[in-house]
Amino acid sequence: MILTREQINRYLRHIIIPEISGQGQKKMLESSVFICGENVKAVAPAAYYLAASGVGRIYCHFHDAEGFDTLFDNIRDLNGDVSIELSDGGNSDFRIFLGRPEFMLKMKKRICNGFVPSIIALYSGWKGGIEVFRNMDGLSSFLSKLVADDLTSDVNTQDDSIHGEIFSTCLLGGLSAMEVIKLALDIGETANDFLCFDLLSMEFVKVRDEELKHTLHELSAGKRIVGPVVRLEDRKVLIVGTGGLGSPVAYALALAGVGTIGLMDYDNVEISNLQRQIIHATSRIGMPKVESAAVFLKKINPRLQINSYNTSLSKENVFEIIEGYDAVVDALDNFPTRFLLNDACFFAKKPIIDAGVIRFDGTCMTILNPGGPCYRCRFPDVPSPGSTPSCSESGVLGPIPGIMGFLQSAEVVKLLSGQGNLLSDRIIFFDGLFFDFCTIKMSRKSNCPLCGKEPTIRELQEYVFMCTDPAKA
Repeated sequence: MILTREQINRYLRHIIIPEISGQGQKKMLESSVFICGENVKAVAPAAYYLAASGVGRIYCHFHDAEGFDTLFDNIRDLNGDVSIELSDGGNSDFRIFLGRPEFMLKMKKRICNGFVPSIIALYSGWKGGIEVFRNMDGLSSFLSKLVADDLTSDVNTQDDSIHGEIFSTCLLGGLSAMEVIKLALDIGETANDFLCFDLLSMEFVKVRDEELKHTLHELSAGKRIVGPVVRLEDRKVLIVGTGGLGSPVAYALALAGVGTIGLMDYDNVEISNLQRQIIHATSRIGMPKVESAAVFLKKINPRLQINSYNTSLSKENVFEIIEGYDAVVDALDNFPTRFLLNDACFFAKKPIIDAGVIRFDGTCMTILNPGGPCYRCRFPDVPSPGSTPSCSESGVLGPIPGIMGFLQSAEVVKLLSGQGNLLSDRIIFFDGLFFDFCTIKMSRKSNCPLCGKEPTIRELQEYVFMCTDPAKA
């Protein structure tokens, strides 16, 4: 097949990555994947990122298919190149099995019926794990370590607004879509060891085969953590930027039941956005992004209050906009505005949840103002124009901002509910091409110009040049 001009525009951020290019995008459009999950809500994030990235055919099987018609309509509007249908996936190139451990045991015969490269994605509360299998022996060995006697009947009956499975399934959806793309293109290293995560502690550990049975036992038998009762419908979160990072954050927070979400962005939807920005759609090209996002989010949660700010952030409006919000999410695409937001939140004592992406890589951190460490502890000065490559120059793999945005959303709810350990003194670095999470400790710098012992920045500064931030999408 030959990519049309419209397809080139749609997948531009993929195509400019040398490991993908036009040939790789054509391979993805010619590929098919079968997704098997417990319900539509759990599988939807994987489907959205597969479709946005241009995996041509998506076959689905659900124990509970309620909501599939809405997912079908959204996928077709997100990317008309992609077909999605209910099917047994018999002719698929790749398979994703996404569910709780007990679901995997129920699906064992289906999983072992024939073989194509397969992804097992498990979740239980705030915890989960994922592994990619390239042969039947490895898959059978893994399934043999899942034991029915381990399964707990202690099910968290709280409202999903507090339940970590929203964030576990969202994260696993992004990770699974990324692994399918790498399998289709035969690039990088897939998750050949089981990656176990705990979003409450933000710990990511690769488990070797000799430790796997114990890990799966803990995941299957462990009690799901029930956090304090928090009314998220009374909480307010501002998302600055509704693009690659802002999309997954808004998606997950709407699912979690946050009552008020502020959306700030001055751009309109373009076809080149749809390769990674899953809350927008082809039918809304040309619409302001804040309006497009509101349309999508209201379908998820009709009770959601949305405050739209179709404007750019400036020294004159930043304090007025952030006032009244419990948390601020930095999903910006340029360094100057990012520093402006950091400084304003420091002076206003507002927490910021920050993330950034480029190519196959991402970062995530939480800033608790005014205690720090703040963003200037990491970057004391705004990088000079042209000193770093931009996403528009280097590209970004579509699911990468999804993965980092879902981590941001988990941090937001932990912050609002008082659960878990925040990334307030750590930075997560994610290498998606080689499937590696690395956490680095970060401390407040005594010489920080903003939050240090002798600060030199005592009021807002504003930078007039616009330098595209390589850590943003």
